[in-house]
Amino acid sequence: MPEPTTVTAEPTTEAVVEQTPAEVPANPYADVKYYSQLDKETAGNKDIMDRVKDCKSVSDLAKGYSDLKGKMDRSLLIPDENSTSDEVRDYFRKLGVPEGEDGYELTDGDYSPDALKDLKAQFRSQVLYRNGLTKVQGEKVWEAALNMLKAERDRNRATYDEAKNSFNERHEALLQKDYPVASDRKAAMNEDISYASEFLAETGLGKFFKDVGLVYNPDVIHRIAQYHKSRSAKVVMGTGGASEQSNEMFSQGKQWQEAYGRR
Repeated sequence: MPEPTTVTAEPTTEAVVEQTPAEVPANPYADVKYYSQLDKETAGNKDIMDRVKDCKSVSDLAKGYSDLKGKMDRSLLIPDENSTSDEVRDYFRKLGVPEGEDGYELTDGDYSPDALKDLKAQFRSQVLYRNGLTKVQGEKVWEAALNMLKAERDRNRATYDEAKNSFNERHEALLQKDYPVASDRKAAMNEDISYASEFLAETGLGKFFKDVGLVYNPDVIHRIAQYHKSRSAKVVMGTGGASEQSNEMFSQGKQWQEAYGRR
């Protein structure tokens, strides 16, 4: 019988590769002291952690939240058609619009306290509050309006003073043609003043004519004097009774006010 064959395994020369466990990446938020207290979902949310990673402690986190809340409270959410009336009111309050018309502090300038009372009330209601102007804006707009009003007043005052100061000169020029002689002209001027003063006193129009400057209009004064002179002549001649005279004078006074009061 043949002898059994013995097979001997040759020793291998290949190196044995040792397997080591995979390295766990370092936690980028390891220095966040409260990290271990976060739930798994929050701790694993990179967006959240990146936003809070600079807050190293719970105290830092609380301060950061407080600052953010303060900024949000000061921010403006523009109201839309779905906003409530309270939200709309809060929006305008944050902008600086007063809660009511009286919230605008309007000065009087060099006017007396009562001189602009009605105008200021109307301005607050119809211009400032109705258009949603802030307190600062409204008061600046009023300041500009007041300056314009003062400028117009000063121009009118200058015109009034000029008319007053030049009245005699213009009155004399008006009568120059009819009264070329100086003495006659002076007498005619005095007569105009006398009759016109009588008429204005009897009709109660004196203050009104003075306030609007018509007493310094030579043409107006001369026309009044001519009318009153002719009317007085009729009374002397007995052509009008006392009642008719009173009614006619009142009617004529109204006509003069309507004719010259808007000039």
